Amino acid sequence: MSTSLLVGPDHDPGRTINSPEKRKVALEGLGRRLHTRASADGQSDAAHKLTHVFGNAQCAECHVVFSVAEAVVARWG
Repeated sequence: MSTSLLVGPDHDPGRTINSPEKRKVALEGLGRRLHTRASADGQSDAAHKLTHVFGNAQCAECHVVFSVAEAVVARWG
């Protein structure tokens, strides 16, 4: 059983819609390890960006919520 690491707030207005219920991201596995390491090494900007890579996004056009990591693997993996 793995535990989740909750991080936030997530406030990148870029190409996704960020609603209040999506402000915290639960990181598990590799995402959690990378975030923990970046935070421990004082790399807060990198740690914050990992919440986007390993989090969810919502399409601004069709409003479907999707996993960013899964979308990247599906497209370029």
